[in-house]
Amino acid sequence: MERSPSANNKIRKLEYPLVMGVLNLTVDSFSGDGVLDEMDVRDKVAQMLHDGVTCIDIGAESTRPGATRVGERAEKEKVVAAIKIIKILSKDILISVDTTRASVARAAIEEGADIINDISGGTFDPEMFRVIVENKNVFYVLGHVIGSFKTMHQSYGGNTIVEDVILFWKQKISELARLGVTSDRIICDPGIGFSKNLEENCQLIKSAAHLVQNAGAPVLFGISRKRFIKTISESEDNDSLDRYSLFLHACLLRDGVSIIRTHEVKHTINALTIFKTTYA
Repeated sequence: MERSPSANNKIRKLEYPLVMGVLNLTVDSFSGDGVLDEMDVRDKVAQMLHDGVTCIDIGAESTRPGATRVGERAEKEKVVAAIKIIKILSKDILISVDTTRASVARAAIEEGADIINDISGGTFDPEMFRVIVENKNVFYVLGHVIGSFKTMHQSYGGNTIVEDVILFWKQKISELARLGVTSDRIICDPGIGFSKNLEENCQLIKSAAHLVQNAGAPVLFGISRKRFIKTISESEDNDSLDRYSLFLHACLLRDGVSIIRTHEVKHTINALTIFKTTYA
């Protein structure tokens, strides 16, 4: 199903590097920043727009360890409602939807979503690639995870995690290419925190430049407030986690990462501005 005739059927250009602001619609978000009602969503989006965000990533299902899956209908309703609010506040903002379900992705695209952010890389729902194939004006974030929703926080024990992720990307990009999805519509995400232990997460971050050089598509990192930062820093409060995340964001930008997904938009955008000015 293609996007509705009223929507722009031409794929939008992404200007890298860019900051992707997180909009959590869940009561049990791992970062504790979930928004639950329409007013909360409006306030959160308005603040991110004021801070200069150009892309917002909507998530209506928590992926924290031990989270219970949200019903498909409930996830879809929350995502669609949030997109409608964002569209009222800004006609130009890029909208990403963080979902592993094809039906939610399809509904989001019909409402005007530009990016589908799938942490499972199409492994949780076999229909996801069909949705991406049918909607040629949409970008696809190809995440890396091994296992299922229930087991995705368990390290799968790979001792060559960096090359494993690259191989996974290449296999999925080839599969998508056979279906007609060109690499310029794909964004690669190593899936920090999913199927990886602390050492594996750190190895991927340390190897960001290598990942960028070998991905075959732009690379996104989502490390903001992740559990491995809490473990290393022995911190739980979001202010501290944001500071540590910001340091790693700067390192990732220096290594050529194209998209930084973050809960703390303002200072990340300021860091990106400084980066562009300094390294332009």
